[in-house]
Amino acid sequence: MSKIKVTGSGIRSNNGYGIRLSRTVSGNRRLNSIYLDHVETSGFRMAGITMDAGSHVSVGYNDIRITHSSIYGNGYAGVWMGGCGASGSQGVYCFENVYAGYNLIHDNPGIDIEEQTGNGIFFKDVDGGVIEHCSAYNNGALNKNAGGGPVGIWAIFSNNITIQYNESYQNHTRANDGNGFDLDGGVTNSRMQYNYSHDNDGGGYLLSDWQDVMQSRNNIVRYNISQNDGRAGFFGGIHLATTGPGRLTDVQIYGNTVYSDVHADAAFGIQGNVSNVRVHNNIFVAGTGTKIVHSRGGVAGVRMQGNVYWDIGSAFQFLWNGHIYSSLASWRAATGQERLNSADTGFQLDPGLVAAGQGGTIGDTDRLFTLAAYQLSLASPLRDQGLNLFALGIDPGSRDFYGNPIPQAAGFDIGAHELMGVGSAR
Repeated sequence: MSKIKVTGSGIRSNNGYGIRLSRTVSGNRRLNSIYLDHVETSGFRMAGITMDAGSHVSVGYNDIRITHSSIYGNGYAGVWMGGCGASGSQGVYCFENVYAGYNLIHDNPGIDIEEQTGNGIFFKDVDGGVIEHCSAYNNGALNKNAGGGPVGIWAIFSNNITIQYNESYQNHTRANDGNGFDLDGGVTNSRMQYNYSHDNDGGGYLLSDWQDVMQSRNNIVRYNISQNDGRAGFFGGIHLATTGPGRLTDVQIYGNTVYSDVHADAAFGIQGNVSNVRVHNNIFVAGTGTKIVHSRGGVAGVRMQGNVYWDIGSAFQFLWNGHIYSSLASWRAATGQERLNSADTGFQLDPGLVAAGQGGTIGDTDRLFTLAAYQLSLASPLRDQGLNLFALGIDPGSRDFYGNPIPQAAGFDIGAHELMGVGSAR
């Protein structure tokens, strides 16, 4: 299906969907090859595009593609997915091989009911999926569900998901969440990389898990940028959160740059039940009352090494398991964080970013590399100061946020930018 425009009468005057793929027949063979390209959907109370299967159905679809489409002005969500009887509980997922690329998902506000509404695009119950080169913005403004709110781009109950090269910004909520990106409950073996999140009510990058879902494990957050997320006080730049018996385990977070000067909770936050979380070579910059690091439990499961911490407001603050520390040195001495093989790691210093806080909106995901504000200046003290990720057993991939090969010169730089060389603009 291509080059189709579907327009509804508005989110208050109908209860429909723009395009809906719904499997209702039983059987264990998937329905294959559904392609939506250059589609425009708007004005529907529910979702612009929906994929679902009944709870009595064991499997749904294989090989779904949504590309070069514009989904806006819908109520419940831009792109919504409903699972089937599988839900990944037995290693079988409702959907396989789902791709969303080069889409605009915006101004889907949610509807005024006690449910999580106003999502941009999310993958649910998917095994093998990619969301890339999508722009999600100004979604979720009407959500009022305190138990869980909307996200610009995210995944839940899924395996082997890649979210990359996207821009998610100015997403909202009236109650909770309102995040840019999220790997949520039951997500395994997945990654968020090379994305730009900014000016969201909620966190930039959330990893979450909760009761009654499979354990979230083996996920990666790398080479992303967050600017002024957490505008409503929900979370901050990067946040780990579990509720009830939910659990996050085996998480790698490295090479990211977080800047927050908007009264967010923290540049990096932790709460709940987490284990084997490794946080390396990130830049965390905070100001205007935002904490640099804030933990509400889970500290025994987190190891932070080789990161840079800076407070532009001169109120340097780690809130760690109920205790406040006003310097990296005091936090390190009390907690054992930022140490590796008995040596001190990490830095409390100005990272020397080109124009932190002035990233603005790019508006074209093919041009994310032009986000010069978060490049390291040539005078930055972070050149070659990162930990050797290979030596830590981490495969960091081949590139930084800007597409530069990593590492350069004598070692890894810290943050989302790897300086190419003296005189290089990229």
